[in-house]
Amino acid sequence: MNPVRGPRDAQMRAGITPTNHAKNNAVAVREQSQMNALRKAAEQQQPEGKLKLPPVRSMSAERPLQRRPSSASGRDFINENKIGAVAPVRPPKLERKDSASYLNKKDYGQVPQYLLERKMQMAADVEAAARAKEAALIPPGMRLMPEEERQETLEVLKQNREEVDRAIQGLPLRIETPSAIRRKDELERRLREIEDAIKIFSRPKVLVHL
Repeated sequence: MNPVRGPRDAQMRAGITPTNHAKNNAVAVREQSQMNALRKAAEQQQPEGKLKLPPVRSMSAERPLQRRPSSASGRDFINENKIGAVAPVRPPKLERKDSASYLNKKDYGQVPQYLLERKMQMAADVEAAARAKEAALIPPGMRLMPEEERQETLEVLKQNREEVDRAIQGLPLRIETPSAIRRKDELERRLREIEDAIKIFSRPKVLVHL
């Protein structure tokens, strides 16, 4: 192990020559002494009545002190931070696409054709399954009457009921003869049959013999 012995040792290991402050100070003192001697000699040779020269300042004394590195490794983090903070590079902006461009499409707002066909196929499958289920419930020798045929039969039965009602209304108030009694009984029986048939054909589904 070879630990670092102070900042100067760290600078030497980093390849930086440490500043000899004692030497610089000695040079500055020597220059200042020489300047003072020259100024004193000039004052002795200067005639009376003339302005005295201002004291000469040594340039070495005005020499700015060198800034010591900010760390033992010899790196100047202050300057590095300043350089890194200058005008950070921004990533290039990506061109934004017009979010409303899809509104200009011809088929905007319309259901695609393949979805319409799929819906139609699903409806047809449901209807076929319902018909198959109904067909399984129909007894042998029977059939389900189509809706159009049921409506036509129901209309005929209603017309027959009206005719029988008019015939019953045309009977005499007093029915005494055997033929008149048979006529009245026959009309009433027919009227009951028609009303029963109307009840049957008024149902949404009617089964009839083949």
